[in-house]
Amino acid sequence: MNPVDLKYPLVGLADAQPGREPWELFWDAEFFSTCGRREVAQRVGMLIVDVEGRCWRISSVRDLGLTGGFRSRLFLFLTGDHWVDQTLVPIPEMTFDDAKARLCAAIQNNPDHWRDDEAIAGEGGQPPKDEQDLLDEMKAQVMRSNSVLELIRNFWNEDPTFSLAKVEKMRAARRSGQATKKQT
Repeated sequence: MNPVDLKYPLVGLADAQPGREPWELFWDAEFFSTCGRREVAQRVGMLIVDVEGRCWRISSVRDLGLTGGFRSRLFLFLTGDHWVDQTLVPIPEMTFDDAKARLCAAIQNNPDHWRDDEAIAGEGGQPPKDEQDLLDEMKAQVMRSNSVLELIRNFWNEDPTFSLAKVEKMRAARRSGQATKKQT
């Protein structure tokens, strides 16, 4: 990856049809530098917003091959986790408010991706909700966010500190397991 000082976590907006883009959350550099085989080409054009609200566009992606060791690669050949090298171009004129507006447009214009079918149907003992009311509530959560961390808390209902600690604990356990295998 080109030397960009990204501050994690990141939010990524795929460059699909304008206003219909799916968003992704990247907790750290490892999450950002891997993706499924089918997603490699979709990364080109993706809007990236780091935790400081700075924006970039991914201008090119190079597939570096499958992640993992030989055994896991056999399985991953089918499922497709790949390491990627990405070139980022800064978009200094784009603000965090601009990125939030893009997310709101994506929510409104692609409700099938965002809506909560269970809430609309009234499952779980709750009264049914109107789809547009749910979309408006999501957009309000986005617009209430004054930072990427607040966006993660408000929109994805995730505690970034807890989630980052959980991710690091899982990786430490995986590294420990790999070290044990190498010793035997």
